[in-house]
Order: sequence, then structure tokens, then C-alpha cells
Amino acid sequence: MKKNEILEKLAVLEIIIGSLSVQEKKVLNASEACAYLGITKWALYHMTSRNQIPYAKHGRSLRFIRSELDRWIQKHQVKTADDIEDAAEVYVSRNEAKNNKRK
Repeated sequence: MKKNEILEKLAVLEIIIGSLSVQEKKVLNASEACAYLGITKWALYHMTSRNQIPYAKHGRSLRFIRSELDRWIQKHQVKTADDIEDAAEVYVSRNEAKNNKRK
């Protein structure tokens, strides 16, 4: 194996090991939050500066509660086409029932 290949594999292993330890922690620092969410530090700081993601400030350091990040992910989950279709059917059936009552 070439030196570059070994270094690349080592980097991947470090990320994997780091993400495993993040799974056990309740409060994450910015680097751990980035690893947990799979985003860059720039993206994380951009979201915090716009208050788009839940965080706490401890002095100059940012802290992220993992369970709040999980809720944030679920809240921002994109609906599937089936979910949208189901919601549309419910909406139409409710409006038809309301319109029938008015007649």
C-alpha cells in the first residue's frame, strides 16, 4: 500500500471512531456536532449565526445537545411523495365534508 492510501484509510477510521464516541455523548462541541450531522464547520456556524439550529453558548464556545439535534433533524425531514399525497387526500376529504354540511 502506498503512503497516501494508508493516510486516507487512517482518516476514515478516525472519523468512524470519532462518530462512535459522539453517539455516547449527550452534549457535543462544534467539531463533534459537525461529525454527528455530517456537515462542515462553516455550515454549522452559518446555521448558528442565523439561529437555524438549536445550540447553547458557554463563554465563546458553542454546545449542542444531541437529543435536540435529533429533534431538529426530524422536524426538518423532507416529506415523501406518499406523505404529501396522503395529506392531500385528507385535506380534500375534510373540505368536501365541510362543503356538504353547508348545503
